[in-house]
Amino acid sequence: MAPGFNTRIFNSVTYVNNDNDSEFNYDDNTGELTLVTGGVFRVSGVSIVTYMDMENHTPSNSSYPGYCTVYDTSTNAQIATGTISNAASMLPSTFDAIFEATEGQSINVQHQVGADVNNIWLGIAENGSSNHLYASLVLEKLS
Repeated sequence: MAPGFNTRIFNSVTYVNNDNDSEFNYDDNTGELTLVTGGVFRVSGVSIVTYMDMENHTPSNSSYPGYCTVYDTSTNAQIATGTISNAASMLPSTFDAIFEATEGQSINVQHQVGADVNNIWLGIAENGSSNHLYASLVLEKLS
């Protein structure tokens, strides 16, 4: 994890649309989710950060709290700001928002914990299991 905002790359994205047509494209290299059509959407999810090795970690007050944000990648405008999270207890940053999007608009999720990110990670899944969930995103088209 780097100081400042870090882009989340999801291994799966859940999209709910009553019309049963795919209305987004997800780029698993950049983390950008591009909406094929405009409309009103609900976006919700969680983002968790953790320490690599809790046994050898000496707590510090410099950088524990953090949060995630959902933003428009073309304008950098925030769509949603997540709740405060904590790496030491793996308390998640949760977000839930309704927004109006234009055709072709791209969104992304980022997480930050400040400048001191020593031993803080966006996720640890050494065995490659998709059950080690550190972030989740649900996008629902409302109209």
